[in-house]
Amino acid sequence: MVTPIFYEVDHSDVRKQTGEFGKVFEETCKNKTDDEKQRCRKALADVANMAGEDSRNWCNEANMIETISNDVPNKLITPSSDLGDFVGVEAHLERLSSLLCLESEEARMVGIGKSTLGRALFSQLSSQFPLRAFVTYKPTEKNRFYQKFYVKRT
Repeated sequence: MVTPIFYEVDHSDVRKQTGEFGKVFEETCKNKTDDEKQRCRKALADVANMAGEDSRNWCNEANMIETISNDVPNKLITPSSDLGDFVGVEAHLERLSSLLCLESEEARMVGIGKSTLGRALFSQLSSQFPLRAFVTYKPTEKNRFYQKFYVKRT
């Protein structure tokens, strides 16, 4: 995901490498080959054509930063859409949800046992939290070796 932030610069100056931005671009690229300059020009034009934020449109820079920092996780973390057709998942999700005590302020760690059920629950509930991650654990032979070694030593 790329979110361009045009800080005190017009996106059209970035796209065309004109104005003060163009002067700085030329100075920066004075020791570059023509091919390198062309690649940079194309990359800048591509970025300038993307939807982004222009700091000059914000009265308060802190509000802009807060808005962007809240928007990025919401765009990156999207619920799974491949879980809707499993028979019986909904009943299990309801039972698990009741056990989670989401109203509690305490940290929780839940061992679900089945990744599909865990992903379904995560998908259903993750939008309620500002920061979220679904971590799957797949043991490898190396992990099993060290687990056995640790058990034997203790």
